[in-house]
Amino acid sequence: MKCLSQLSIQATIVLALSNAAVSAQAPRGWDRCVGHESPDLVIEGCSEIIVEGQQAPAILALAHNNRGVAYKVKGEYDLALKDYDQAIQLDPNSASHYNNRGIIYRLKHDCDRAIADYDEAIWLISDYVAAF
Repeated sequence: MKCLSQLSIQATIVLALSNAAVSAQAPRGWDRCVGHESPDLVIEGCSEIIVEGQQAPAILALAHNNRGVAYKVKGEYDLALKDYDQAIQLDPNSASHYNNRGIIYRLKHDCDRAIADYDEAIWLISDYVAAF
């Protein structure tokens, strides 16, 4: 149970950080994509941003990341992996995207891939506590 509460805390931190990263000119759907307690509303809001596809790569990466967090909460790990893969493709320098994908691999009992993603997160930010 302790592990699950840590995952929830990490997800909340990612959502809060991503919310701070967006300017006052937030894209349509952003209010649902970040900081919302309902995974279904997060998925809906982030999907709206992703489908529109008009935002900068960093914003699209955050939308994929946040939607991945919501899918993880719902236990839809394969969908979460697809979103984290896309987030990494759009923003390969984000330690949180690698860390979040590592969490999914760990939940799927794929330890080698989980460790590789945690290592990448630590390589990007040497004191990235969540990856340790």
